[in-house]
Amino acid sequence: MTEPSTQYPAWILERSFGGLGTAVSPVANTRHSNWPEGRVAPMAKEACAQLVKACNSDERASLPCFVFLVGGAGNGKSKIAGDTVQLIDGVRLGEPGRFAQRIYDYRLGSGRHLKVVNDATIPSATDNGKPALGSDIAAAIGNSSHLLACVNRGVLIGEATSPEVGSTPNEVAAALITHWLLDMSPERETDIVAETRLETFSDTSCSHYAFAKLFIDGEATAIIHVVFMDQASLLETWPTVGDSPGEHLSHDALAPSDIAQVPVLSRDHSGGPTAEFAQPLQQLAQTMLGGEPWSETDPIKANAKSLSTISSANGWCAVLRGAEVISGSHFTYRELWALGSHSLVGPCTAADLEKLHTWIASKRAVAAASDKEAALRALVSLSSLRSHMMLFDAGRGSVSGCPADTYSWPATTNEALKAVCHADPLREFGPGDGKEYTMLVDLLAGIEDGRSRPGRSLAEADPLIEAYWTGFDTEFENAIAGLVDPENSKATLKHRNEILAWYGRYMFRLVGMARGWPAHVSLISKWQESWTEARSKQLLPLEIEKALMQIILPSRIDSNDTFFPALRSRVDMTPSGGTALEIEVERGDFKIDIRTSGYSIIATLKDRTRSEGTRVETLLDFHLLREALAKDDGRGFTDSLSVIEPRVERVRAGLLAAQAGKKGEAQRYQARLSGRPIEFRMKG
Repeated sequence: MTEPSTQYPAWILERSFGGLGTAVSPVANTRHSNWPEGRVAPMAKEACAQLVKACNSDERASLPCFVFLVGGAGNGKSKIAGDTVQLIDGVRLGEPGRFAQRIYDYRLGSGRHLKVVNDATIPSATDNGKPALGSDIAAAIGNSSHLLACVNRGVLIGEATSPEVGSTPNEVAAALITHWLLDMSPERETDIVAETRLETFSDTSCSHYAFAKLFIDGEATAIIHVVFMDQASLLETWPTVGDSPGEHLSHDALAPSDIAQVPVLSRDHSGGPTAEFAQPLQQLAQTMLGGEPWSETDPIKANAKSLSTISSANGWCAVLRGAEVISGSHFTYRELWALGSHSLVGPCTAADLEKLHTWIASKRAVAAASDKEAALRALVSLSSLRSHMMLFDAGRGSVSGCPADTYSWPATTNEALKAVCHADPLREFGPGDGKEYTMLVDLLAGIEDGRSRPGRSLAEADPLIEAYWTGFDTEFENAIAGLVDPENSKATLKHRNEILAWYGRYMFRLVGMARGWPAHVSLISKWQESWTEARSKQLLPLEIEKALMQIILPSRIDSNDTFFPALRSRVDMTPSGGTALEIEVERGDFKIDIRTSGYSIIATLKDRTRSEGTRVETLLDFHLLREALAKDDGRGFTDSLSVIEPRVERVRAGLLAAQAGKKGEAQRYQARLSGRPIEFRMKG
């Protein structure tokens, strides 16, 4: 349906926050014509291709094939399940229902069945008091059926804690599988009872794909492919998949595709899709433009024009990847579609869309009038609707510092928007050396004489900004230049300063979005580079390892020794002049081992002096890296301290407990009386 030119397209709200977001039924072969199709997670298509091959085979004697798609809500599990079912030569059993079902059953040409657990959060129709997913798996084992299961992690956690497991070999095997899906450990006490085991494929470098073969009573019973759908960020580059993945593969473990990271500071935004989501976002914006005869200076059309270029779509993705790194989360397809809609039309509801159009039309009328000051106020109001402003402001109450009225958005808050706010370029603009910040400040100052056009100059010099720049931005900048020019304006100094402050806010965000610079862009890139080093070499850059060791086991100013109080509730350094009994934790005894899990870095402090010594793990995330480097270069504390302090405390407590528990070894103690240490040694 073609929308009238006087309205914004209503379909853009289908996947906004509060829009359609339910699991897709595998029998509902519906596609949103206006919404592009994004790729599924790495290895999902390959694993499902194996299932299709097994289902369409006439070899009934072959082992049943199980495929588990594991992850949070909204990351494409139901979509790939629906796509897979369309390739199956089978007949659906049961009556079609009005609502989505938990189980879909297909009879295959071989006589076998395919069971599809489309949404494991839907309650089972047969409540036997036992874990529902475990019952589904046990039934598939018992019937020698193929199985495709879409499973949220919350379901696995719930079933892992269930006291009801079952006692038959099939039930024991099902419990073993669900526990393995949760923690990737194939060993359980009940395995021996039923002579049930999982023979697992092990690749420590791969956390998004797993393989196992199930044995019951010593006989191979099923092969299992597991794809963890939320391990690869949609805002990174995904591996290329052939047109017919999996054709050359058998029931054995697949060769997992690799995942990588491209530091946001070094991305080539103009060279093509660097982020997996960049092209779908670009296509979404192009579809929204749709040839409608909107005003060139309509801010909503300006948003679509900006994001319809691949470089601007990549810049948007880089900013949101920064939000992921800072928050330690991954955005799902559902969240990214909603954030894309938010960047185009704001947090609109269906009722608000027409209201928004009317409000913009009224402001446009004022902007076209002869009263220059009134026109500028209208343009300031409209400027708050540009993508780089709405993404960080819309729906969060009154817009700070705006010298004009802004659109009254419905209150909007969720975890995705909270994470995005951490990446606001206004928090810390540009690379850490500060040169780009200074250059932009100097350039923006030139508009005060009424003759300079900083934004236009930037667009002419930088292709990334040119791709994002629109007719609206030109009109807005020209109006500001006319107002602040002391020769042509009677505006008060206060009003000029308010306008210039807003213009600076506007331009810093515009440049940050166009160039793909989230807040803390240098530190985010350093963390990504550390991940790459950890993944390929199981090492950290020496600078980071040194800083990390210092924040966990800090030394005193007057020595290289590390002493922690033995009898206090907090494991930290005794304040100067304080009184405490302290025990030394010898820094030289410990080394840091590094590994990656998905897009996480796991640091393990290991006692190098003992073969079975202390091992304490911690997550090396953005906040720990930021705080460690800040202290190492003498900048003191950052606001990341509140995030990492409990974690650092637990690590120190583990090290201290291990040190105090060493048997037969002399421990170095000191008693601090009013700050004066008295040292002595005791055997543990």
